[in-house]
Amino acid sequence: MLYVCDGAPEQSVIVNVIRCTDMPLSKAAAYFGMSDEWPDDVMLSGMRKHYPDIKLSDIVQVIEHTPPGQ
Repeated sequence: MLYVCDGAPEQSVIVNVIRCTDMPLSKAAAYFGMSDEWPDDVMLSGMRKHYPDIKLSDIVQVIEHTPPGQ
């Protein structure tokens, strides 16, 4: 996967995708063991900054990848 910095396209990095997992947004924090740090209201608030109409029941895709350079 290629990440390109918005506003600075010369800043980019390639990573290897190791897994893509579809799940309801409500399950994403637990998937990463972050339920305490990302309770539903925090997760929803953060996601709505980018996706104003998102709901906890909406399916999201979690993309896991290696660190850059590996």
